[in-house]
Amino acid sequence: MYASTKQVIAWLGCGDADSEKAVRFVETLSIEVQEMKRKGLQPTLEPTMPSALRLNIVAEQSIERKRRALSRLLRNSLFERIWVMQEIIMACTLTTSHEEDHTVISFEKCSISFDVLAEVLGILENDHLNLHMISDRQHDDETKKVGVDPPGISAVRQFSALREMRRKSTPILLNSALRGAWHHKASDARDKLYAVLGYCDDATDARLRPDYESTVEDVYKAWTTVLLERDDEDAMPLPMAGIGL
Repeated sequence: MYASTKQVIAWLGCGDADSEKAVRFVETLSIEVQEMKRKGLQPTLEPTMPSALRLNIVAEQSIERKRRALSRLLRNSLFERIWVMQEIIMACTLTTSHEEDHTVISFEKCSISFDVLAEVLGILENDHLNLHMISDRQHDDETKKVGVDPPGISAVRQFSALREMRRKSTPILLNSALRGAWHHKASDARDKLYAVLGYCDDATDARLRPDYESTVEDVYKAWTTVLLERDDEDAMPLPMAGIGL
């Protein structure tokens, strides 16, 4: 369903003033990127950062507040949800090109194109301007996470790579998809398996079909049996279960 649509809106909660600030910041950076592309330059965002601009203290603090807002936006726990992952990966990949894509990350009062967000984050990473360098001392629960990538960074990177594979009709294999999705969260443990079926090209065995009548244990046993029979050399379920090979 998602793949054949012309627009998909992925809802990431109500958001707040920081979400709006972060979205405006990304849109501003995207304009800088598009202008560099128009001039035939290699896109970089390093010159837009305070250390490069040698701004006065007020201007530096303004940019740091925007970066901090973006860091907090990327700590949104919904980036880690398995069904959000499927929704974004599948969205519009069969009906639109990059230029026409209307896959949107949305909050109550603001929204942004997923591809715009992915491009800006990719350039920030290439410029070694990673957002885990930003401290967030306003929220005690976030302070413990300083020095670790906000989950949204790795999620957007992963979603973008898989979306590109779907656009190019590059096969996405079940073993690989399960590894990539395993750290994502689901209210029902069975959904950690079922959510990847929609974008995998080799999940054709009837025993892998969604079955919410069976227990979690029985579903995992059935999937493990199929995967071990089919991909014996890879034996993916064993290391994922904590059995080293």
